[in-house]
Amino acid sequence: MPGEIDSGNWAVSYLLSMYKHRPKDFVFFEQPTVIVDNQSSSLDEISKSVCYFDYLDPLFSKKESVQNMVSYGLDHTGLGYLTEDVRNLFQIDKERFTRPLTGLGHEIFKAMGAISFSNNKEVICFPWMSKKLFDSYHTHLTYTIQTLQKEKKMVIVPVGY
Repeated sequence: MPGEIDSGNWAVSYLLSMYKHRPKDFVFFEQPTVIVDNQSSSLDEISKSVCYFDYLDPLFSKKESVQNMVSYGLDHTGLGYLTEDVRNLFQIDKERFTRPLTGLGHEIFKAMGAISFSNNKEVICFPWMSKKLFDSYHTHLTYTIQTLQKEKKMVIVPVGY
């Protein structure tokens, strides 16, 4: 979704993913309805399957290793993958896999992808980023988006011009 930050594209991403975790950030005159594949749903319902690629989302810990977060997700979702399978799917270096997210640099998106995948999130929302920032993350970010799409996940990336 291209557009400047004040065009509001970021709001869709933030609303879908953070409504459940930070409801006081939103003020509605009436409860919105979300329509996916011609099916009506509430924000409460859809937010269960959405994550936000930012530390604001409680899915992502600054302290736990990526490996532990992936393992926890797999244990609770029963997806039938091994932790090593997910590491390989997202091409995360073995050493970096044992680090917390704060120690990954540009590979943070691969790690967040692995964590969201292992927690069976269906919709992945990114915070708004400028085109310059998007381009600087290009290789790891593009790989992560493509991997999630191959796994039939919806990805929302609001990017500036």
